[in-house]
Amino acid sequence: MSKNRTKRAARALGQALLFYRGGMSRAALSTATGIQRGSLIDYEKGKTIPEPETLQRIADALEVAVPKILAFAALLEAFPEIMDREATPVAAAVLERCARFSRSLRATAAPVVPAGLAGYTIGPPGPSTAAESDPAPQRAEALWERLRRYTAAQRWVVAQEVPLYQDWSLSVRLCDESLEAAATKPAVALELARLAERIAEIAPGSEAWRLRLRGFCAFHVGSAQRANGKLHAAREATERADQAWAGGAASDPAGLLDPARCLGLKASLLRDLGEPDAARQLLRQALALGSIAELPYLLLCQATILTLLGDHTGAITTLQEVEGHIKDDRTRRLLWHQRFNLAVNLRHLERYKDAEELLPEIRRLSPQGVSGLRIKWLEGAVAAGLGRAEEAETLLVEVKKEFLELRNAFDAALVSLDLAALYLRQNRPTEVKKLATGMVKTFLELKVHKEALRAARLFQEAAVRERATVELVGRLAAYLRRAQLEVALRFGG
Repeated sequence: MSKNRTKRAARALGQALLFYRGGMSRAALSTATGIQRGSLIDYEKGKTIPEPETLQRIADALEVAVPKILAFAALLEAFPEIMDREATPVAAAVLERCARFSRSLRATAAPVVPAGLAGYTIGPPGPSTAAESDPAPQRAEALWERLRRYTAAQRWVVAQEVPLYQDWSLSVRLCDESLEAAATKPAVALELARLAERIAEIAPGSEAWRLRLRGFCAFHVGSAQRANGKLHAAREATERADQAWAGGAASDPAGLLDPARCLGLKASLLRDLGEPDAARQLLRQALALGSIAELPYLLLCQATILTLLGDHTGAITTLQEVEGHIKDDRTRRLLWHQRFNLAVNLRHLERYKDAEELLPEIRRLSPQGVSGLRIKWLEGAVAAGLGRAEEAETLLVEVKKEFLELRNAFDAALVSLDLAALYLRQNRPTEVKKLATGMVKTFLELKVHKEALRAARLFQEAAVRERATVELVGRLAAYLRRAQLEVALRFGG
C-alpha cells in the first residue's frame, strides 16, 4: 500500500469524523470519550489514524455507527476533490449529500472501508448502534456505567452535548441513583436529580412526553432537597413537578413512568411539612395503583407517619408487612430502615427486650455513611427500659450533647426527656430541673416555634415544683415528636 494512499485515507477518515462531530465541541467529545483533545485534533486533520477501539469510543459518543463513518470516509477517499473544497455553504451541502449517499454504500453485503485502510478491523457495534433495540433498563445501565466515572460538572457537559446520553431511560436511572444516595450523600442525590431533570428537558419525543418526564424527575429533585433539609426548596420543586407531570398526562399510555413513586415522594414531603393527613391520603392513592416495585417504599412511608401520630402498634404491623416485600437488591437497602423503625416503635411500646434483640442486626445493616447517633440513642433508651441505668445515662448524655452541637433542638429535647424519665425513676429531681431549664434555653436560642416553647415551659414549671412525672414526660415526648413538624399543634399540659 502506498504511503500517499494511506495519508489520503487518514485524511478522509478525519473529514468524516469532523463531519459527524457537527456542533459538538472537541472539549465535550474529549470528556465523553476520555481521549485527549490533541489526539482528536490529529485524527480530524488526518495526521494519525485512531485504533479501532478508539474509533468505536468516538462513534459511541457521536451516536454514529462505525460502519457509517468508514463508508463516508471511503467515498471521500475515492473523490478527494470533495475534501479540497473551501469551507462554504455549497461545500457543506455537497458533504451532506455525500454522507447520504454513503449510507447506501453501507447497505452492501460487505463493510465499506477506505482502500487506504484495508485490513482495518470493524468490531461489533457499540451501545449507540444497538440503543434502540436494547430494553430500556439495560440501555440505562450501560449509559450510567459510562457516565458515572465523570465528575458532576463533566456529566452535565456530556449530557448536554452528546445525544447518546439524552435518553429518557437514563433520566429514570439517575432518579433511582438519587434516591439511593439520599440517606448518606444528600448533595450527590440533588446533583443526580437535577441532571435527570435537565436530560428530560432535551430528550427526544413529543413536548407532552418531555413534560411528563420532567415532572417525574422534578419529584426526585424535591425529594433530594428534602434530604438536604431544604423544605421550602423541596416544596417549590414538587409544585413544579405537579404542573409538568399533569401537563404530560396523556403521553405515557404504556406506563413507563410509575405514578405511585411520584405520589409516594410527595407524601414523604407532606409528612415532613407537618401535613400527615394529606400525606396519608396520597399514600392511599399510591397503594391503590398496585405498583409492586414501589409497595415497600410506600408502606415504609406509611409506617413513619403512623409513628409520628403515635400509632406504634399500627406502625409495627405495617413494618412487618414491609419485610415481606424486600426481595431484590434495590429494596434490600430498606431492610435497615425497616429494622430500625421497628425497634423504635417497640421501644415506644416498652417492649424493650424485643427492641434489644434487633440491635445487632441494625448495627450490621447500617449503611456506610449513616450516622450512628440515632442508633446510640436507641441503645440508650433500650438500656434505660431494661433497668441498666448507668449505661443508659452515659449513652443518652453523649447523644444529647451531639444533638446540641448539631443545633438540633427537638431531638436534643427528646433525649433530655428520656434522661428525665430515667432521673425521675431514680428520684433525682435536681437533675430533672436542670434538664427542663436547659430545654427552654435551647428552644429560645434556636427560635423554636411558640407552641413547643410553651410546652417546654410547662414542663420546666412542673420540674421546679417537683411535680414532674414519668407520665408527663411521656406525653410531652409524644407531643414534641409531632410538634417539630406541626407548628400549630398545642400541648394539652
